[in-house]
Amino acid sequence: MIILEPLKPISHSIYLCDSRFHTDFLREQISANETRIGFVIIDGHSTTFHLLCGNTKETLVKFDVNLPNKQGRGGQSQNRFERIRVEKRGWYVSKVIELFTQYFMEAGQLNVSYLIFGGCASFKSDLAKKLDSKITDKILAMVDLQYGGEAGFHQAVELSASVLKNTRFMKEQNILQKFFDQIVLDGRYCYSPSSTISALEGGLIETLIVYEDLQCFRTELVSVNDPSEKKIVYKQFFEDNYSGYKIVSSLPLLDWILEHYKEFGSHLELVSSTTSISNQFIEGFGGIGGILRFKSETLLLDETKECEEEEESEYDYVY
Repeated sequence: MIILEPLKPISHSIYLCDSRFHTDFLREQISANETRIGFVIIDGHSTTFHLLCGNTKETLVKFDVNLPNKQGRGGQSQNRFERIRVEKRGWYVSKVIELFTQYFMEAGQLNVSYLIFGGCASFKSDLAKKLDSKITDKILAMVDLQYGGEAGFHQAVELSASVLKNTRFMKEQNILQKFFDQIVLDGRYCYSPSSTISALEGGLIETLIVYEDLQCFRTELVSVNDPSEKKIVYKQFFEDNYSGYKIVSSLPLLDWILEHYKEFGSHLELVSSTTSISNQFIEGFGGIGGILRFKSETLLLDETKECEEEEESEYDYVY
């Protein structure tokens, strides 16, 4: 038996009854040329190594240290204390280089496309001076940070936005920022499953934004008493009991979108949950929305009505 694994984890599943295998996402992984960027966040308390690839952020390792501080006292021992401090700093940087070689080097070559160093004080500069010139040529930026560890990594990504603008991570950030800008302007936007799908089917959506692990089911119903009475219900979880109605079809909304969005001339952007702005989109707007071609007052009224309905039945949308 042969077991094949994708190059990267697949973030969502697709269940389609069809006459062919749907391998589009696997083909994208093969053809995608996503830049791997290594981050080293170093200060006097710890060093962390991180990887940014596409829209995925990963922490590789964290190394803590306890270095002595500068001292202005000590009398005749002051010089000895200073010498010990300098020696421990040098040992610390050497240890960081060992970890750098372990995580960012393979067969004497960098296994990432570019590097970004961040931290406070002069540690990042001391680290760069001890690396080979072929490695330092790959350093895109050296940024001063207020924090270390995970918080420092997030800050380094934000401060390096200008050099990361062509990465998938920053493209995701930018598209979500455009969505929130439209909300601030009370402009061309929609959100929630029913309003967004209604706008999509009406050809109003220019850019459709969907959380890549969206938890929502699209269920088509027909009345048992009047076959001409039909409706579509959106629920966070699958349900099979609708009083007075029978189910015609039910499938995850994301699957339906992936199958049909091209029919309406819209551009689809799948976003992850790896950033604060994407989490705001997921938690505050249900993980689905769109930037419209023009402002629609009807959709705004529908969204207001849905917000009122949510108070009675959470995540239960009908149209």
